[in-house]
Amino acid sequence: MSSASGIDRSALHRLPPQVLEQICRELLHIQAWHVGRGTLAALASTAQIFHEPALNALWHTIPDIAVLFYTLPEDAYKKTPFKAGNRWLKGYQLNHNTNKLLGPMAQNFNGIPETSQFERFIVYARRVRRIDHQVAISTRVENHSAVPSAYDTLAKILRPRVPLPNLKEVHYNCRQTTSPMQLLRFLPVLFSPQLRVLHIYHHDPLSIETRIPPALTAKDEKGFARMWNKLKDTAPNLQELSMVIQPFECSSTVVAAVSTAVTRLENLVSLVLRNKTCTLTPAALASLARFPHLRCLRVHVGASFRTLELASLVATGDAAAATFLALRVLEITAPTLALPTELLRFFESPYLAALTVTAIARVLRCEVRPFFFAITRMRAREHLRELSVWAEKVRPTAASTDGIRRLPAPIDKETLAPLLLLSGMAELSLHLCCRYDIDDELLDLLARSWPKLESLVFRPTRPADWGLREIPEPPHASGPAPDTGEGGAPRGPRPAANGALVMLDGDPAKTWPKPRATLFGLLAFAQHCPHMCGITVELDADLSRVPPSRLEACTRLGAPHAAFKSLYVGLSPVEDPYAVAAFLSDSFPEIDDLEDDWRNLKEYEGDALKFGERWEAVYELIPKFAAVRSQERKWKQRAAASKG
Repeated sequence: MSSASGIDRSALHRLPPQVLEQICRELLHIQAWHVGRGTLAALASTAQIFHEPALNALWHTIPDIAVLFYTLPEDAYKKTPFKAGNRWLKGYQLNHNTNKLLGPMAQNFNGIPETSQFERFIVYARRVRRIDHQVAISTRVENHSAVPSAYDTLAKILRPRVPLPNLKEVHYNCRQTTSPMQLLRFLPVLFSPQLRVLHIYHHDPLSIETRIPPALTAKDEKGFARMWNKLKDTAPNLQELSMVIQPFECSSTVVAAVSTAVTRLENLVSLVLRNKTCTLTPAALASLARFPHLRCLRVHVGASFRTLELASLVATGDAAAATFLALRVLEITAPTLALPTELLRFFESPYLAALTVTAIARVLRCEVRPFFFAITRMRAREHLRELSVWAEKVRPTAASTDGIRRLPAPIDKETLAPLLLLSGMAELSLHLCCRYDIDDELLDLLARSWPKLESLVFRPTRPADWGLREIPEPPHASGPAPDTGEGGAPRGPRPAANGALVMLDGDPAKTWPKPRATLFGLLAFAQHCPHMCGITVELDADLSRVPPSRLEACTRLGAPHAAFKSLYVGLSPVEDPYAVAAFLSDSFPEIDDLEDDWRNLKEYEGDALKFGERWEAVYELIPKFAAVRSQERKWKQRAAASKG
């Protein structure tokens, strides 16, 4: 061997173990970690200097502690297919060659194994830094999960030692567990002072449409509360905490445990509690307001949340200190929009960039504009880039007493006016379940007010509401909200029933008011929003009454908008698909995603069938027309160059 090789080997031996491990980790493909695992395994078995670093890299991330069962003798554990009642869960296939069932497997110990059998288990468990079900690994083990009781057995065998002492991140999916609460009772076995990230989420395909939250047993309730107590005591340096599980009935015991725990986790950078089970109290939110590093907060607040109590708790501290000073991302889920309207004043971070508010109960139409005004009063008004509002149950301000269905007043220029002050807006998404009264003038105003805009969504008409004729609510319906109690519940006598009357007609296409915005309104975004990628808005796409001179003038507005790629038109009527495709291909030639809602109507026939087929034709024609436009521009450029 040459001296040069000897020098290289000597230098390699002097490298710190962390560097050698990082070299090994570079062999793993970022998007598909199974790529390179064979190379690492070969490196571990052939190069002594890389043996430990390669094994550390291989075991750095595992999908479940069930993988560690393979370090035990085969008779120490057992594997059984998951079952729900008498049915196999989805995802199973029969291997006809071996006559074995392939799919998610539950692993458990065969009784209580001997402590001596765990020597290899402990050695490899020390290498694990992350548990993540999304990691790509051998198909032999990727769908295997340890049953909840296996955690309890593991704790009894290794007590007082922590099974995975160097574990820093847990990303756990409870989808294969028949009772996620049962799993959460035993999951604290993995908690240690090293833990920095804890993400627990749940998706059960058998109960995804369940509307009534299942009841918590006393055992599950105590176990869930105990998990939170263990978390605050053993992982005080936790930085990211996310609990997104199937909602269960909320109890005072669970709420108290959750709220007490989060107040002790002062190093949190991100907190996501997106379900009713983990509702926060005013005291917990007041404590979070003083966390110095909290940048992301996604929480659920119930109807019983008392903003007056929160204000009192915040005032008892340093009144001069701003609350939630480091916050960048905020998401609030509440019964109505009235409660978030009151809460927004407590979020004083000037750096807030993204705000999402979801109202899950009935929202009075009169709550919308005050909510928009509350956003404009935030310190981050000019810094806010993303705003998303969801309200699937918007109701008229005036109550109905005659049994006739009513529609809320449409979202119009007056309602949207406060949002024009958000000069840094890049993404606006309004999923409010009511009609939008938008015209070309308003679209032009929005484009001029938001030059950084990239995406704009005005929730289109619900297919179930198409064909309803409305008499608009009186002007007061979109004015100030009525006096409300705690949680946004209306207080005092209800308004008189003089809201918007609606009725069904024989021909929905004639009774439903056509959108006032036209294709010309989109041109404002081509002129004033260079980064615009897509828009969702209902349009009147009839160009038959447009003078040819106006259409010709549109072709001279400037270069095509290359960034604009997505257009969602909902229930927009369209007459001539060739004319519409020619219009869109001139200013937006890169559109590759054009969708409508006509096919989603219960009765896809008549006008619905006609409009749906026309929009499909528009989608197919745009790239063809765009190619012709591109060639025409090249000819014009050549002609201009030859004349010059």
